Amino acid sequence: MKFLADENLDREIVERLRQNGHLVWYIAEMEPGISDDEVLDLAN
Repeated sequence: MKFLADENLDREIVERLRQNGHLVWYIAEMEPGISDDEVLDLAN
């Protein structure tokens, strides 16, 4: 399953999802501080 995790999500949750085989794009690693509209655009 694919997830887009906003930067307010704890890194431990992101890592656990990845360990369980999920693809997780994590805003904190990609583009911290982007607007909510940009996050929604990425999610779509």
